[in-house]
Amino acid sequence: MTAEPESALTTPRLDLVPVSLDLARVLAGPDDADDADDAVPPSWAEGYPLAGTRRAAHMFVLGAEAGRADDPRHWGMFRIVLRENGQTIGDIGFHGPPGPGGTVEIGYGLVEQYRGRGLAGEAAVALCALAWTRPEVTRIIAQTDETNAASAGVLRHAGFRDHGAADGFRNFSLARPAPEPVSSARLSWPMITCVVEYVIDPAQTEAFERFAQRWMELVNQHGGRHHGYFLPAEGASDRALALFSFPSLAAYEQYRQLFGRDPDFIAADRIRDESHCVLRYERTFMRPLLPDDPGPGE
Repeated sequence: MTAEPESALTTPRLDLVPVSLDLARVLAGPDDADDADDAVPPSWAEGYPLAGTRRAAHMFVLGAEAGRADDPRHWGMFRIVLRENGQTIGDIGFHGPPGPGGTVEIGYGLVEQYRGRGLAGEAAVALCALAWTRPEVTRIIAQTDETNAASAGVLRHAGFRDHGAADGFRNFSLARPAPEPVSSARLSWPMITCVVEYVIDPAQTEAFERFAQRWMELVNQHGGRHHGYFLPAEGASDRALALFSFPSLAAYEQYRQLFGRDPDFIAADRIRDESHCVLRYERTFMRPLLPDDPGPGE
């Protein structure tokens, strides 16, 4: 089997590894293909490739062979590799290059045992950031089955707008972030605000406060504005919130590229990892509406 391209997109927990055309041909084959054993190396999680993987790989192969993409690697598929164990746990990618109006469509899937951990959303944000590096892209769209609430949640958390359901599918879109700089005096639209909902260990509140203090400093040092952490006040509670903003999704992605690389970021995460103060968390991206702040189109 031909080796895959080495360049990968990185996120705090994942590597998104481009799928070569040769591997896509294998993935596009039937489950009972003669070389099925060779197509499932030990580094692939149980349940991979998914049925959606085979459909996406087939589309990728057809598009590449027809020469529809100027850069098949850029507009193709990516294996989602969980860095903690090196396993391929799913895939994500484009359904082809942008159309005449600059719209590109994405799709994704994870094996069942890795769902519910925010990994698909993490991969989706990274893929969208890759799309925005191409100036011809004006909009990113995606569809989910109407009954797939979890997949719809992934897109909402990545900042997509929900356009409702039709013909059994729920439709989403994400417009290109506006390029105008944000005033240094006050962040305003089109910034994005990340709301992080934590479930914490109440016995490790002191460690969580140290973790929170360090991340407030880092966000403010790297182009964002942290609005603070909100911790339990009265009564027993294991819930906490954090809110911080960046001028755009692209600015946020520049910040995210420092995870796992910058020594200060690694040290801050070590507080969480060693104390186990965070049991789980979920991110939601929102567009703030501030006092006396005109919204989009005004």
